[in-house]
Amino acid sequence: MPLIFDPMIFLPKGMVTMNTTEENGNLQKLNGALKQKFARLTKDYQLYQEGLQQEVFGKLQIRYGKTEEELDMIIATL
Repeated sequence: MPLIFDPMIFLPKGMVTMNTTEENGNLQKLNGALKQKFARLTKDYQLYQEGLQQEVFGKLQIRYGKTEEELDMIIATL
């Protein structure tokens, strides 16, 4: 009988793992921050704005657990 690895047994009780939208949000946030740093080095204002927007979308994904498309629709209705 093969052993089945369950990562949940190593987590403290009550700790919740991240879902895919939170993981994507973390990646968006990191990618946006890196774009901003690169834009500062190259003095590219447009790239800096793109990085800022990407970082904000990442933070919103982490906070609300929505996909980027869902966030676009919510912001478009405001």
